[in-house]
Amino acid sequence: MATQYSHTQYSRWTALVGMPFAALLLAAVIFVDPLPWTARAAFFGGAVVLAATLYNFSRLTVKVTDEITVFFGRRWPRRTIDPTIVTATRPVRHKPWYGWGMWWIPRGWLWNVWGLSAVELSLASGRRFWIGTDEPEALHAAIRSVTGMAIDGMAIG
Repeated sequence: MATQYSHTQYSRWTALVGMPFAALLLAAVIFVDPLPWTARAAFFGGAVVLAATLYNFSRLTVKVTDEITVFFGRRWPRRTIDPTIVTATRPVRHKPWYGWGMWWIPRGWLWNVWGLSAVELSLASGRRFWIGTDEPEALHAAIRSVTGMAIDGMAIG
């Protein structure tokens, strides 16, 4: 089936805070003297790991086709959801302390890179999966379309 919905959201936090912090760590390795080579190697390794992690978790892509696929960065981590196990969906706003990234929230998971808007999927297992997005209405409509759920009392397809 052709893609019904595809959207990538980018994190402002990474650009404003995370990457400058990684650059500061790297500058400390280069310019702070005297540091033993073991400390320089540890700082350099930490800066590289931090930058790679921030880069990977700086964008979240959602694709809705005949399945719902959500992934960070270069397709890892990735979650694919069969629409037949989705029992309900709705746009939601999560609490600020739920944060950004991958978080366990009451009865499920939240994957988010920026903002407080999300779409909640209620799964047949009783768990929830929240997808953070800056397009909650468009994502909600695409998921309802692929699951065949009623919109305003009318069944789709």
